[in-house]
Amino acid sequence: MHAEWERGTRSNDDRILIQVIGVDAGWREYGKSGGDSEELLKNLPSGATVKVKIIALNGSLEAVDGPEAQIVVA
Repeated sequence: MHAEWERGTRSNDDRILIQVIGVDAGWREYGKSGGDSEELLKNLPSGATVKVKIIALNGSLEAVDGPEAQIVVA
């Protein structure tokens, strides 16, 4: 699955969180973007509904919340 987002104006990295509906009780960290504004999410279960949330980072500071999206994995 390909995730893409707009970077925060002062963001230098982003946390990528996912939640597989029916599997994960809550959000779990998938990884960090390394400063990119897109990520190819791999090894997700086929047919599962997956939610993705992006949290902007600026050094050790973290935004309160970020954009969310939901998709069914093909």
